[in-house]
Amino acid sequence: MRMTSTALTFCGAILFSANSLFAQFGGGGFTDFVPVEQQSGMGMPVSTMGIMIVVAESGDRAGALSVEHGEWKGVKLDSALKSPGSYIVGQGVAVIHTQKSLYAFGGKRGQWRRLELPENAQGQPSVSHNLIQYMHGDMLYTFCADSIFWSGINMKTGEIWKDPGLRELDMRSETAVEEVAE
Repeated sequence: MRMTSTALTFCGAILFSANSLFAQFGGGGFTDFVPVEQQSGMGMPVSTMGIMIVVAESGDRAGALSVEHGEWKGVKLDSALKSPGSYIVGQGVAVIHTQKSLYAFGGKRGQWRRLELPENAQGQPSVSHNLIQYMHGDMLYTFCADSIFWSGINMKTGEIWKDPGLRELDMRSETAVEEVAE
């Protein structure tokens, strides 16, 4: 099979694929440009000018690289992706949507954080440059490029919510990863 390279520029984001057009980007949505031979998009790098992520072909791990830190940070995923290509990369953030959680990567701190989703959670996260947002019921959850945890606001009551976990997810510390995944 002959490999070709494709580069795509969209709203200042440079997206690259080794064998076909495949991209999710931080404009707030998903795209259907997934190669036929890799229906899930796993094992393919997706990047902007500030962040690159890869979901392993096995589907149980992912890694992110930010230009701020220049090193890969890994995370063990708790379940399969919500749907093929369930990840978005923004200028300073990236999010992976699994069946049970949202995994956010903040480029400024180079850290992963997990938001566990309720069983009945609907909808998709959206990304705009340096901000991830996810709405569920009356709650609006957010994660920024410089965040150290997920936070949110109840849009009816104004009550502020902060992630009680506050744990970094890192493949180098398998114990910490297992604690969060349980």
